Amino acid sequence: MKKKIIFLVCLGLITACSTKKDTFKNRTFHSATAWFNTLFNAEKEMDKKIDELEFSYKDNYSEILPVDPRPEVVEEELSEEFIQNMAGNLRPGKGTSGTGGNQPPATGFDLVEKKALKAIEKHSMLIQGRERNKEMAHAYLVLGKARYNKGKGFEALEAFNYMQTRLPYHKKYTPEARLYSALANLQVGNDYEGQKILNNLYKDGGYKKKMTENISKYYAEFLIKNKKYEDAIDALDEAIEKTKNRKRKARYYFIEAQLYSLLGDQNNAGEAYTKVFKLRPGFEMEVKSQLGIAANFDPEKNSYNSYKEHLLDVSKNGNYLSRKNEIYYAIGDIAVKANKIDDAKKYLKESFKGPESDPYVRGLAYERYADIEFDEGNYVHASAYYDSAMAIAPYQKDIDRITERSNSLNFLMQKYYLVKKNDSILKIANMTPAEREGFFGDYIAKLKLEDAKKKKQMEEESTVFMTQQKGGSFGSSFEGGGTFYFYNTNAKSQGQNDFKRIWGNVRLGDNWRVSAGGSMSLEEKEAELLGQTGTQDPRRYELDFYLEQIPTSQSELSKLKIQRDTAELSLGIGYFDLFKNDKTATKTLEHLISTPPKEQTTEAQALYQLYRINDKAGNEAKREDYKNLILSKYPNSIYAQFILNPEVNYITPTTEEALAYYEETYYLYKDEQFDEVKSRTQTAIEKYPTEIIIAKFALLNALAIGKTESRENFINALELITVAYQNTEEAAKAQEILDLLNGVKREKAEEKKTVGDEKSKEQQKKEAEAKRKQDTQGPGQRSQNTQQRDVNKREAQKPNPDTGSRRQGPGRPGD
Repeated sequence: MKKKIIFLVCLGLITACSTKKDTFKNRTFHSATAWFNTLFNAEKEMDKKIDELEFSYKDNYSEILPVDPRPEVVEEELSEEFIQNMAGNLRPGKGTSGTGGNQPPATGFDLVEKKALKAIEKHSMLIQGRERNKEMAHAYLVLGKARYNKGKGFEALEAFNYMQTRLPYHKKYTPEARLYSALANLQVGNDYEGQKILNNLYKDGGYKKKMTENISKYYAEFLIKNKKYEDAIDALDEAIEKTKNRKRKARYYFIEAQLYSLLGDQNNAGEAYTKVFKLRPGFEMEVKSQLGIAANFDPEKNSYNSYKEHLLDVSKNGNYLSRKNEIYYAIGDIAVKANKIDDAKKYLKESFKGPESDPYVRGLAYERYADIEFDEGNYVHASAYYDSAMAIAPYQKDIDRITERSNSLNFLMQKYYLVKKNDSILKIANMTPAEREGFFGDYIAKLKLEDAKKKKQMEEESTVFMTQQKGGSFGSSFEGGGTFYFYNTNAKSQGQNDFKRIWGNVRLGDNWRVSAGGSMSLEEKEAELLGQTGTQDPRRYELDFYLEQIPTSQSELSKLKIQRDTAELSLGIGYFDLFKNDKTATKTLEHLISTPPKEQTTEAQALYQLYRINDKAGNEAKREDYKNLILSKYPNSIYAQFILNPEVNYITPTTEEALAYYEETYYLYKDEQFDEVKSRTQTAIEKYPTEIIIAKFALLNALAIGKTESRENFINALELITVAYQNTEEAAKAQEILDLLNGVKREKAEEKKTVGDEKSKEQQKKEAEAKRKQDTQGPGQRSQNTQQRDVNKREAQKPNPDTGSRRQGPGRPGD
């Protein structure tokens, strides 16, 4: 009897295992085993993997946060297996549940996909074209979600589409399948279809709270990517209403606050950040919400003192001690906006102390402090802080922004200190001999005092160092109490801190010491820009050492004056074009005009730039003043004609005359009458100072100098063009020639070194012997090939006036 019962049970199990029989027993068996044996574990594995991704994910607070705290899923390339399945019109994943070979065990979303495929393969009951196992709709949903999360959007769509078209009668999982179909379409770039599905889901409504939250948040994210911020806020409000999860709700509020900030709604942004803080989602987001409140501080509507006191209270909370530097940055930020510069400096400096809790915030603090130094005219200090910001900034967008600003500052800094240096030289040159001796006598006395102070300081530091090292030995350094870095944890840590204190957070790279500012102090850097480079010269205490460096000839003094005028013109233009600072630009150009400039062309351009800057800045009164000045003082200039006829390409009779004169000068250059070219250029500058064609004269003159004078004079002439005629084609060509000259020099040096290293001693001996024989030959004995090489070399070194490099020059008139 017992054997019969066992036999009947086994027979029942065997018949229930069949996927070809459409009976209640078979459907129940395969539905239960599909869920409990595979899909339940697949769901758990998917949740586990998502939790891992969210736990390891670090938010980038410089951007709008994603609705899910995990990396964005991007589309992968289509697998060969998927392409074959599509070609064979197979069901999604048919016959692919095995791993095959010696592949490692599947984990994460790979394991989820594998289990879903196993459930389909083992428990699908496709009988007469109809799926009888209701759990298969769930299996295809899990399969599609796993593929979507792996970045396999097309394969995910295949699973979702199969589920919705072949299993339409299993509606329990349809809304979620539609949502993920929308996300998969967006993933593969089919924005139209993805938006259409999301729109329909969002408008339909009637779903469970969790599904409504998911639909709303993903719809909001789509709207954010398309910069429809107001609609996105509405969708996020819906998500906030449907969720009870505190961290998710805080995240949605934080995103709303970021959107309000972008829309310029500071009040609502501040309220949203406050809601985030009250929800206590975690220390990092709580602190960032305070930074967000500071970023939306409005000095006209908000009280600086109340905001400051609130942030100081937050900083005293023990939970935020490790992020105290970020709170200090926030106080410095609102202090800048409230024009409390002393407070701003104080708290920004406080934010530099201690370990950084977030390199992004530390970079912002350095950048903000650099802005303050820049506004106060401390350009060397500002440049150093911009360098620190670049070294620590973690995101490329911030690095690019700071780099652009730093490069612009370096450009202005060169012009600014060139003006100051030349002004100092010109001032001293105009002194009487007695005044010069008195000036440099005072300077030498001051230098002696500074040198004595430095010497005393070095002696004290040396004494301290020797005292600390007394009694130590090399052997003891390897013991626990030694000072050798890598055998003493305390010494190693101290060394690392000292390095950071001196050099800052330097990015790993070649020439890091120079890129970090080198061993030169900020004061020494400023002295170098001002031309005060002789502070360590052996003759620095001699009066004649300074007196003999002062130019005395009128031509040298005129050149210095022209150089400082063009530099100040470029400086004024740069303040506006690079930093949008119309007030400083106007002040600089007005100072240039008051000096007054050596050449009329500089004054005319300065007046026109003042007209242009104040016109764009909306300063109508100043614009009209400079317009009238140009029209009265330079009525026949191209600037006057442009003001009167901005839409017309106006050419005056004077302009036509200048063009004809340039054409004649150009052909003289072609005939290699270089001295005549230089003479005519000076005549053109005096006769047509305000004509745009003067830039071409200047380039032609520089090329003539390159043919007849020293390399240094050639480079100086080209550099003058890049400053005086900035943003012109001629300035670009001059810069191209300069780059080529410097580049050729470096390349030749490197090539020479490389060749020298590679040559063997035997080859060098052969070359030396050949050279010795050649030197014993007379001029008539040299080979024709050698002579031809010399001719070619000389010809290659000639500037060609038809192009813009070494063998390059200005184009024909009107080009």
